[in-house]
Amino acid sequence: MGRSGQDLAGLTGSATAALRLHGRGRGGGAVGPAARPAGPWLGGDGGRGGVALLISTQVNFALSSLFTWRDRRLTAPFGLALLTRWATYQWSGAAAAALNMLVFALARLDLSVLAAAALGTLVAGVANFVAGDRLVFRERPVY
Repeated sequence: MGRSGQDLAGLTGSATAALRLHGRGRGGGAVGPAARPAGPWLGGDGGRGGVALLISTQVNFALSSLFTWRDRRLTAPFGLALLTRWATYQWSGAAAAALNMLVFALARLDLSVLAAAALGTLVAGVANFVAGDRLVFRERPVY
């Protein structure tokens, strides 16, 4: 990312979160499926790819909660709010991966594999960030 936390002190809300998200990425997100549309869960790896995807998604939920969206507080009773946020995160990640694969498949009709993968990753990354900002971590920032 190349920017320290002090450099981000003048930014608030979504702008800061976007910079933090860009710097870390989301392992359960869109990069893998664009490069390999069939995904590791359909391969002959004995399910290890699916397990790795499941674990990385949970780790990234924790990292997103603790770092990227740390200014968004839970307002409902803690257990219910956390469960709702977690479930929404899972669905938004799955939707971003599906969007990535759809954009990749459509773009592949006219573009090279690399360009189609880049376009799918870009579109899904933007959708993933918007979902995090507007759905998953939608509570107002606390200043």
